[in-house]
Amino acid sequence: MPIGPPNSWLTCFSALLSLWLLSGGLDAEESRALDTSEEASDDASAFWSVKPVVEIKRPNVKALDWPRQPMDFHVLASMEAHGLTPAPQADARTLARRLHYDLTGLPPSFHELEAYVHDDSPDAYPRLVDRLLDSPRFGERMASLWLHLSRYAEDQAHQVGKDTKHFYPNAYRYRQWVIDAFNKDLPYSEFIRLQLAGDLLPATSHDDLVATGFLGLGHKFYNRGRLDVKAEE
Repeated sequence: MPIGPPNSWLTCFSALLSLWLLSGGLDAEESRALDTSEEASDDASAFWSVKPVVEIKRPNVKALDWPRQPMDFHVLASMEAHGLTPAPQADARTLARRLHYDLTGLPPSFHELEAYVHDDSPDAYPRLVDRLLDSPRFGERMASLWLHLSRYAEDQAHQVGKDTKHFYPNAYRYRQWVIDAFNKDLPYSEFIRLQLAGDLLPATSHDDLVATGFLGLGHKFYNRGRLDVKAEE
């Protein structure tokens, strides 16, 4: 990994030591004994993800006219148990604005909003959903979430004037690849695999090699990192 600023290793070690103490300060043997205990085994077998799938009965609710699908009954039952009532149904204008923000990150234009509000056809809403999912703005919206997680940047955020030594001129290629991946509905497993090992997969196209730009993101601490080290990572 790239070399950090002075004493960064000490700060990291202190954080790890604090975390170890907060977790009980167990050594390797104690941790192994705890993990293999009968109590730990019972707790693991009770976890929801390893339980067999069973059919759950629909709960009884008072506001029978509110649910539109089976899941709504469970949501409503929990609300009623806490003395809550559903909010009034959103009007067409509010619904369209919410959908645009959710799927594209942008508000609808005046003409888009008016067209939806005055569309009385029963499939107006699903058609709006499909149109926004097909929009290139959808990929940009979803990519913005992933790029935040992957710590995407095109520079070190402190370049001044013509000083470009901390500027990454080809970073945009990775950004565009992520956008295109969402717009092409690339399977998530392939999306991750290409970013972690795209250069090692035999059938990777030239365009998909850009996905490995993921490995070069993050803090650089004033050095660009050795390419041979990144290749090994």
